[in-house]
Order: sequence, then C-alpha cells, then structure tokens
Amino acid sequence: MTNKLKSVNYLIASIKNSHPIHIKKLIYQSLGQSHLEYGLPIWHNKNCIEIMKLQKKIIRNVCNAKYNSHTDPLFGKLKILKINDLFKTTTVRAIKKAHLGQTPKIIQEIFKIHKPERPLRITNNIKSILNSGRIHNELPNIWNSLDESMKENITLKNLMNKLKSKCISQYNEFRCDKTECYSCTTK
Repeated sequence: MTNKLKSVNYLIASIKNSHPIHIKKLIYQSLGQSHLEYGLPIWHNKNCIEIMKLQKKIIRNVCNAKYNSHTDPLFGKLKILKINDLFKTTTVRAIKKAHLGQTPKIIQEIFKIHKPERPLRITNNIKSILNSGRIHNELPNIWNSLDESMKENITLKNLMNKLKSKCISQYNEFRCDKTECYSCTTK
C-alpha cells in the first residue's frame, strides 16, 4: 500500500506547479484513494502512521502547500477524508449494505442487528463478540457509536453524505493551539 501511495506522491509532486488543483485531486482520487478504500475495513489497523504521513504529503503537494503546513484545512478545502475517517465511512457503508441485503449472507450474519428479549434504551445495535477478532468486535463498535438518527430509515447515499460532511466540517473547524507555530506564522 505504501509503495502505491509513494508513486502517487511522486507523480503529484512532479506536476504540482504545472497543473491546477482539481486535476491533481482527480489523480489522487483515482490512483491513491481508490487503493486506500479497497478492503479498508479488513486491513486497516490503529498503526497506519506511515500511510497517514504519505496521505498528508500527497495533500500538501495537491494544494502546493509548504512541507510543514497544517493539513486539516487542506483536507477540508479538497473535501477528502483522512485515512482514519475513510476507515469509519467504509466500515459504516459495508455494515449498511449488509443490513440492506446487498452483501453475502455470511457478512449479513456478522452484522445483523441484535434483537434482545427485553426492551433496551438503545436499539438498532450490533452485538459485538469480544476477543474474536476485529470484524466481530471493532467494526460493530463503530456502527454502535453512530447517532440513532443515522442508523434508522436513511438511504445509503444520505448516510455516506452525512458522515463525510461531518468529518469535513471538523477539518474546517481546525484551530492551531501552538503558540508561535512556524507553519501558521510564515504564510
């Protein structure tokens, strides 16, 4: 994965002064982000630091920004999700597709909504199975952490739009906390 992103970074770095932002963004989305999204709920782990660093380098090259500039506003400007937010959205997409019956039966069984015998305060959750692997434990926890309004009668497209806009609004609200931050003072 990192080799693919390194080649995309090299390509975008070589054209960063000669092409407009929308062309560089299109190249990133077609050559880089498509590889990131493929199977992301399966291969993603908490230690994706190198992939995150490469993604930030690519975004800086797309925006023709300095090497040390803050990337949150750049992600917000381009409306591109960071790797961890991309993981959450692709996980929610896979689970929603399972609930809609658009996945194989075995995946639908993993992500079926838990219907207890007695009423609960929180409904529409998936029962996670502890100590049984990432798909049975971590992915249902991501679904269960969503607002109830996002889980209920909502189309897949609207759900994905809400999740993406929520992440991008967080990027746009970025404020640097460092005093005398070099990146902020040398614009």
